[in-house]
Amino acid sequence: MSAEPSRRSVSGLSERLRLYALPLVLLPFLFLLLPSILHSESLKVICASRADRPPIIDGLLDDDCWSKTESRSDFVSITGAKSVPRVTVIRAVYDDQNLYFSFELHWEDIQILKKGIQSIIDKHGPSKNEIVPISAFTNRYGLELFVDPRASQSNYYQILFNAADQYTGNYRNMWDKFTAVHDFKSRVNGDLWTAEYAYPAKGLKAGDEWGLNIVRNDESYYAMWRHISGAFAQPKLFGRLVIGSYEDWWKAVFEKGTVQRIKEAGGSSDATLSALARSTDEKAQSLAEIARRNSPNSRENFETLYHGYHEFKKNIDRLEVAYKVRKQMGTP
Repeated sequence: MSAEPSRRSVSGLSERLRLYALPLVLLPFLFLLLPSILHSESLKVICASRADRPPIIDGLLDDDCWSKTESRSDFVSITGAKSVPRVTVIRAVYDDQNLYFSFELHWEDIQILKKGIQSIIDKHGPSKNEIVPISAFTNRYGLELFVDPRASQSNYYQILFNAADQYTGNYRNMWDKFTAVHDFKSRVNGDLWTAEYAYPAKGLKAGDEWGLNIVRNDESYYAMWRHISGAFAQPKLFGRLVIGSYEDWWKAVFEKGTVQRIKEAGGSSDATLSALARSTDEKAQSLAEIARRNSPNSRENFETLYHGYHEFKKNIDRLEVAYKVRKQMGTP
């Protein structure tokens, strides 16, 4: 697994380049050098591969799909420190109906967790596999999952569950808005607490992006995936869940989405739209050259392409808006 990059802003890269006022002729060559520079930037993204067969939600994590998707364990402490002794591993897959998560929480002394589970059962009784009110939920020895469908940066769900199989949640801090029955199951195996969770999500397709963050709570708040200072429920600061494997994501956003839209817009009789398509295509060619040098078959190459695509994305978004406006006006 690749080392966690530094936290400098990727968006600041363009600003730094402009300061040097380099001749325009050198810019394409600088774009090709981006991969070596971008690996030093912050990135919290996990890819969810498509599951040929959905996992059985039993907490065992023995389904084939979990071995065919990537795992991430790049959690940091609540204070932001890089070193966290207790390892947390997350994975995600999807199908036509759901988004599935698996979790592995390592413990140096599993008896601490077992005593914590028993204390929850002693206080609230055994789990009944139903949503519990927040007043009856023990937010210890478990996880908080923050999910922002389609990366809206405003609408999010917070789902909480613990090793005693309690679960609850809210929509934008409104606890009465969380009413769906979600499949969740966990187990203690050796020095691990393992869990599986199914989030209802129809119509997912490769190339989609969701906001995501995860907080691990042990005896107290212990670790989180995308570090956020202050309140955790800040969807603009969540990490990203990318739908599709590295290869499937690239095909969806670039080989199909970008290339196809440039071709359609470039064939328009509208001079302004076709000119915009040509300009976008020139920038896309630089990104395509990066892809030729960095095939999306490894995490390192995926990070390079992900950064490059999101630097480029404002161009295709601009073309997309212009294309849809012209289409609504009936311009071929």
